[in-house]
Amino acid sequence: MAVDVLIKALRTNGVDVIVVAVTDGEHAYADNQGLARLRREEQTRALARLGVREDKILRLGLPDSSVATREKELVERLRPQVNSEAQIVAPWVGDFHPDHEACARAADIVARETGASLVTYFFWTWHRGNLSTLDGLELRSFTLTD
Repeated sequence: MAVDVLIKALRTNGVDVIVVAVTDGEHAYADNQGLARLRREEQTRALARLGVREDKILRLGLPDSSVATREKELVERLRPQVNSEAQIVAPWVGDFHPDHEACARAADIVARETGASLVTYFFWTWHRGNLSTLDGLELRSFTLTD
């Protein structure tokens, strides 16, 4: 699922969307001078185009590439944002990136504790996995519009 397409569809239909930015992606590249600031600015602009106001972006500021070491903190910070009527959208637990996997585990814990629904998506799976990676998974499609 392309998360941006889902966000746009939800906002077009008047659904309230809160985006939780767990990290700022500051370690995505070797030359990362000013990268966190740039990525925050780009994300804010992109989400505005999708209909998400800046006050609907929750920036946790956890260290990029080290989310697993702060997984309990992540659960504690997510829990107040979620209730039983929420729909959580998080990376898939097998997504080939330790931060994505930690976010998936935290989302699963919060969903189970609160009774919220949980939907997961692939990111690195498309780049690093193969068709057998998807064996046994219950997959759904999201129909795109023009």
